[in-house]
Amino acid sequence: MTQEFDRARLIAALAAGDIHADDETIDSVDAWLFTLWFQYRMRKKNFQVGRAKPSKELQKINQALLEWYSCEEFKWEVYLLSRFDHLKIAAMEWFGCTVGEAIDRLEFERKRHGRENPKTTLFVQLYNGYVDLSGRTGLTDEGDGHGPGPGVRFITECAALIDVSVPDKLRQLIQTSIAREEKRNEAACKNPE
Repeated sequence: MTQEFDRARLIAALAAGDIHADDETIDSVDAWLFTLWFQYRMRKKNFQVGRAKPSKELQKINQALLEWYSCEEFKWEVYLLSRFDHLKIAAMEWFGCTVGEAIDRLEFERKRHGRENPKTTLFVQLYNGYVDLSGRTGLTDEGDGHGPGPGVRFITECAALIDVSVPDKLRQLIQTSIAREEKRNEAACKNPE
């Protein structure tokens, strides 16, 4: 399942953040927003990566793949399954790695503390994306005489693309969340489990 956002609206979101909108950036932001949209939907449905254990079925698949990779027949069976198609071999390798990475991520996220509102998490992720794309940090409620600054405009436009309403105090919400996360990280560094 993939979703493509309206290209003109993507360009408008980038322009709102004073970010150059070349084809590569537009495609990258489209894929990134789809990921954020998917994560947001899962959080809204109360599926929290940090709250879920890897399922027994996923753990069994991972264990079976690990055992299969280490057996003598592995290479022969890989070629049999793939019919010597390099794309299929790469897909099988990707799947094996991804299963293990998913389990690791689920386990790691369970160790993190605190649970934030899905919208707040989304807005912080959009802010971090703005910083990555623009190279600028900080949010302002007052921009160049045309309302909020580019960071707030970018976040607002991106949120509209994925049908999420933006609160009046967006800047304060993001700054508070970032400060809270920094405190948690400092505490974790001082008292590792």
